[in-house]
Order: sequence, then C-alpha cells, then structure tokens
Amino acid sequence: MVPMIKPEKHADIAIMVSRHADAEVLVNTLQRFGMRSVRGAGAGYRRKDRGGTAALRGALRALKCGATFAMTADAPPGPARRAGEGIVIIGKISGRPIVPCAIATNRYVAFNSWSAFTVNLPFSKMAVVVGDPILVPHEAGPSELEAARLTVERGLNEVTKRAYALVGGKDPLANPKD
Repeated sequence: MVPMIKPEKHADIAIMVSRHADAEVLVNTLQRFGMRSVRGAGAGYRRKDRGGTAALRGALRALKCGATFAMTADAPPGPARRAGEGIVIIGKISGRPIVPCAIATNRYVAFNSWSAFTVNLPFSKMAVVVGDPILVPHEAGPSELEAARLTVERGLNEVTKRAYALVGGKDPLANPKD
C-alpha cells in the first residue's frame, strides 16, 4: 500500500524502521518509492538498546529539514496500540504536531504476532483516516507528557476504528464485544 500513501509531487518523507535485519525489505521498499528511513526503535519496558537515541536524533534532523516523519507509536513486544513515550518526546523537542493516521483494508491476512501484523490483499477496499494534530508543549513535564501520550493513543485508536468502519472490515485486534 506504500504507493497509495506517497504524494504524487515530491515530498521529503522519512520513516522510522527498526535496525533488525528483517527490516531491510522495508528499507529497500521505501527507497524504491523515494522515501528514506531512520533506523532504530525505542527500548520500551525491556530497556534493551534498540537504537532509540540514534533514531531520536535522526527523527529530529529529518523534521528540522522539513521532512514529514512517520513512525508507529507502539513497539514490540507490545501491548499493541499502546503508544510509547518516544513519539511525544519527538513532538516536544521538535515542536511539530503528531498526526494520528491509520490505513485499513477489508481484506488482509493477519499474522499471529503481538501486533496482529496484516498484509493487505489485492483488490481490497482501503481507507486512510487522518486525525486531529496533537501538539506537545516544549515545556511539558512528566505528567503533561503522559497526558499527551494518552491523547496520541486515543487518537490512533479512533482513526483505526474509523478506517475499519469505512471499509467494512474487521479490526484484527478488536475486542470481540465491540
């Protein structure tokens, strides 16, 4: 679905991609479509060095140069759709808004993974939903950062729910009671 989200006119787009060897396929795909990658990921609760500091610096450099920067807000091993601290830290330091967005299709294969990673199938109906921008104040302290993190999390859940509703698809992570 990458070609569907890339603007037709030139745009500087940088996307955070893990340093894991499996991610090379994604890096090569992004390059093919004229996008660049910033390698690394946050440590999450595991506190394992996954290149988060380098990724933060790369994200801030890209944003300073005027790029649109994209990343997933959650990280393995989960829980899925729980926004981490990194996204709000980037928003705080850069002064740039965080814009929740989701892409959903009505036909996909979902993997049995922490995130229920999906591969969208050809000839699917697709929806792209963009939420309201979220600004994190530069002077935000720990409680304000947590409030911003929760706002990002809610925004992502809202746009995801809306995207699946628009295509008539079932969210692979939806609560069966929903």
